[in-house]
Amino acid sequence: MRRTIYIGFSFGYKTLCSLIVLRVLAVEFGEAGFGYLAQYMAFLAIIFGLSLGGATNFLIRNLSVSHGFEKSQNEISVVFSYSFIFLCVMTLVLICLKKQLEEFVFYSE
Repeated sequence: MRRTIYIGFSFGYKTLCSLIVLRVLAVEFGEAGFGYLAQYMAFLAIIFGLSLGGATNFLIRNLSVSHGFEKSQNEISVVFSYSFIFLCVMTLVLICLKKQLEEFVFYSE
């Protein structure tokens, strides 16, 4: 029961902190700047979601049937190693295509 209360309070605290940060950013940047920031944050969420490439589902499925601690650690290591490599490759591609992505996603000149 104590864990449930702790999880609830920590979730509420994180939510409150994120709302305060978003409010400060909205006041600081104004409407146009905050809209641009929201687009940027959504774009980054998509990129980081793609960099995992379904690895989370693979990891959950394999860890739920894994019985050994060492085997679990190896699977976690492999998944995050591949995720890091894929993120690096995606970062290089995004850097190379920066101008085209900026025009396509954010409509800037």
